[in-house]
Amino acid sequence: MPSAANYTFIPEYDDGDKLTHVEGDDVSIWYGAPEPHFRGEHSHERHQVIIMPESQSKAELFWRETSKAARSQWLTGSMMCFIGKGIPHAMRWEAQAPLICLCVTENYPRHFSQNLKRHGVFIHPWGKFISEDALMRGLIERICDLIRSPICSIPNYFAGLGTSLAVQLLNNPKFCQPATTTEDGLAPYQLKKVLDYIQAHLSEPIMVETLAGEVRLSKGYFTRLFTASTGLTPHRYIVEERLKSAKELLHQGTMKTAAIAAETGFHDQSHLSRSMHRQITRGIAAHSTNIQTEGTNIQSKSEETGQHGGTL
Repeated sequence: MPSAANYTFIPEYDDGDKLTHVEGDDVSIWYGAPEPHFRGEHSHERHQVIIMPESQSKAELFWRETSKAARSQWLTGSMMCFIGKGIPHAMRWEAQAPLICLCVTENYPRHFSQNLKRHGVFIHPWGKFISEDALMRGLIERICDLIRSPICSIPNYFAGLGTSLAVQLLNNPKFCQPATTTEDGLAPYQLKKVLDYIQAHLSEPIMVETLAGEVRLSKGYFTRLFTASTGLTPHRYIVEERLKSAKELLHQGTMKTAAIAAETGFHDQSHLSRSMHRQITRGIAAHSTNIQTEGTNIQSKSEETGQHGGTL
């Protein structure tokens, strides 16, 4: 197994990103909340995974692949982006928000995953991963909490979180493939407007018709585009955001659970508890399905016959 030791702490990234950097043998993690800036064309000697967990995040990515024309795409909050080793790219960050970047050696994924087939650039809404993977969601939320906390200068802790997150991502077959949506999704300004509205009204009832009206689309068309952009239906996204906000308030420990339920848009404390239970249950069920699938793949391989007729 690749070593998670020998991490070097570098206080600040000196190329404008203002990210803290923890260097590891196989996985390095960069984290922080950089101010708006532009970083010119560059490339990395490792695969790069950029995670933008907050709705206010906004950046434009430019990249060039061999024998292909230069491309660009806007990245908004709640997205993940994979950039293969050696691919020239540039980024323009337009909003200050928490950012997580994992840099993974080329050989590292092979220790844990047979899924990574491409060295290009592909982008996914992170909602479809965290809604099915409680561990991944917890790791991302914990890193974001620590970015804002006084103990964010503890490198080995971040190193462990970054390594665990890299393993969890690279073991997910959905992450290691290009997005296969038939819809382009909402325009960046439309998505930001809707996500900002949701954040501002979490304590109130939020109707899909209202969200669609914010960007002047029909309910059905809006739902398809929103799902393509975030990986979640509008209702599921709102529930996930309410649960995320409720967990943050519970962690602070300054409010009673009933008050937190009301503040985050749940009917009562019981409704909040049931929603949290369903979220955990979905994560466990999805994780069990992945394990069963991997087990089936292993069992389907041709068996070798042992010395006494058994299998090895």
